[in-house]
Order: sequence, then C-alpha cells, then structure tokens
Amino acid sequence: APNLLWSPIYSGTNISGHWTAMAPALCQRLLALFGAVSLAHAKRNVTMFDALDSISERTAPQYDEKLSLFFALLAQVAFCDPENIERWDCGEPCEKTGFKPRRVQVLHPGPLLAVQGFVALVPEELTLLPQTGRTRCIVSFRGSNNMKNWMADAMAWLSEYHGAEERAWCLGCKVHEGFETAYSELRTHLWGAVLGPFQCKEVYVTGHSLGAAVATMAVSDLRGSSEIREMGIKVPPAWLFGAPAVGEAKFVETLMKNTLPEEAPGAWRLVNEYDIVPRLGRPVYHHYGPEIFINEEDLSYTYCPKPNDLRCMDSVGHVSLLWNQKASNHVSYMNVNFASKHLPGECRSANAAPEPQTDSYSEEDLIFSDTSR
Repeated sequence: APNLLWSPIYSGTNISGHWTAMAPALCQRLLALFGAVSLAHAKRNVTMFDALDSISERTAPQYDEKLSLFFALLAQVAFCDPENIERWDCGEPCEKTGFKPRRVQVLHPGPLLAVQGFVALVPEELTLLPQTGRTRCIVSFRGSNNMKNWMADAMAWLSEYHGAEERAWCLGCKVHEGFETAYSELRTHLWGAVLGPFQCKEVYVTGHSLGAAVATMAVSDLRGSSEIREMGIKVPPAWLFGAPAVGEAKFVETLMKNTLPEEAPGAWRLVNEYDIVPRLGRPVYHHYGPEIFINEEDLSYTYCPKPNDLRCMDSVGHVSLLWNQKASNHVSYMNVNFASKHLPGECRSANAAPEPQTDSYSEEDLIFSDTSR
C-alpha cells in the first residue's frame, strides 16, 4: 500500500496537467493514505519518541520565522541555472537572501536521477546566522524539476543504505530507495567541498520537496560520520519545506540519537495545512524533526515536537484535505514560490519543465534589510 502513495504527481515540484484530470488517481491513493494515517495513530513508536524527548530535554529549540524565510530563499536558489548559482547572479532568489557567498560550488545533477544542489561558503559578516567564529557553509538541494527527478520520487520501496560499510552508524536501517540513490549521486562532490576547499565547520542544509528529502539524507550521513565528528564539524538544524518522510522508524531513531545538543532539534520541518506530500508513505516511512504546521488562512503556525500530533497536519480531516487540494499547497512556502514559471529568466534552467500556476508573492515580504552583502 505505501508504494501506491508515491507518485511524480505529488512528490515533484513540477505538477503537469489539471487537477481535475488527476481526480481518479488522487482518490484511489488518498484512500490508501487515509488508512495508513489511521494505522500510524494506532501504532506509535515509543522508542523513537524517547529519543526525541532526550533531544528536547537537552536544549529548548526556538523556531525563527526570519531564518525560515532565509532558508526558503536558499532552497529556491537551488532551482536556478548552475552557472548563475556559481556567480550568485540569479536575480531575485539570490538577491533576496541578503548576502553574497565567498565561494559557491554547484553539485551538478547525477546521471540517473539528476538531482542538483550547491554548497555556499558564508561570509563572516553575515549576522542572520549565529556567529560562532567557525567556517559556515550552506548546502541546498533542488526539488523535483524533471522526469528523472520524478523517477526518484516514485522509487518508493525501502532499501538499505548504499555503501553500508561507510555508514556503520545505522547498519540495517532502511530508507526510501529513490531519495537515497539521488543523494548518493551527489555525495562524493558534497563531501569533497565540505572537507576540501570550503573547510566547513558548520554545515546548514535545506531543500524543498525532493530536495528536502535529499537534505535529510545528507544530514543523516554527515551526523553519523565518525570522520565528520572527529574534525569537529557540526550540522545545525536543517530547514525542510514540504518534505516527504524518508525512512523507517529505526533510521529516524538513530538519526535522533546522533544529533548533538547544539544541533537540536535536528531539523525544522515546515508543512502547509493542505500539502499532501508530507503525509505520503506513512506509517512505513517516518518523519524526522519537529513539525511547523502552517495555517493556510492567516499563515499562523503551530509547533509540534512529536510526530502524529493532532494539533498539526494530522488535525486536517480526510475530506478537507481532498477538497482543498491545489498545486500551491506544495509549491509555495513562506511566500517563496518554487514553481519554475515564477522564477526570473536569469534564474530558470533551460532544461526545466514548466510548472503549474500558483499564487504570487510580495517582494517586500522577502527582502532582508539587516543582513550584509
């Protein structure tokens, strides 16, 4: 049943066609989804909750809306053309981050699933992020943008880590095959940048949709590495927008245990009220990190530190979720639109597929006036 819930229709940022044409498939998969959600409430993983409690007790995390907007913009930059990302000349998405990186390296699309990302070296004078005196880097992964990306979304069966000998911290853990494969295609270049010319000591990670799933894989890999830890590299909380669940309970539990006190709560996971993507695949797949549930009407939010909290996305009834489906539920977060048709010409990749019409955003809401360039 969980495999029926995953589809390029839902997991990708590019959603083609009209929603009305998708109705039969949508209804069929929602029936499976609703059954899975009900089962998730009945079978909670106590061990995983205990691990989350141990993180919460070590430090009291505070959600920062301004940081959330900052990382949403960085997740949007990942959709731009590689050459423009490297020059940090991609129009509004780059400009509205409010800073210019000291150095940028694009993680070019892999051969099979073609996920893209970049690593940016943060200037010391940027005050929006905590100033620790350590070399800070930002890693951002692009969401679904083409058919190969949608293939990654659809490869929804559980599999063990690729190259498990390199990831002994979670032997036997099972994760989404497509997300793991997509990350594996970028792993060598990511690690080469972090440990090589960038010499990162703090690695912030972000992404939207498929990019958020790959970001979760990257965070788990970095935090679980003894090499990373021996070098004193920290991985602050990731910022995940519209993220699908990526792994089974053991994977999430182990990732929580690998989270240092200064990295708590591990990730900030933003979920729009009617975004169906974060609801897919449960209860086989589990989410990592507390949920920031965004109310569609007034953009207020609710903080839920544990999964299956009835105050957050599980508060939305099945009928209401189905009735309110529209593309913008998934492609717009923090008034940042990830649809390629809304990106400026100097940003949009020549190979990007067209995306659905979604709500526009206010430029004034996206400008950081107190960050340095």
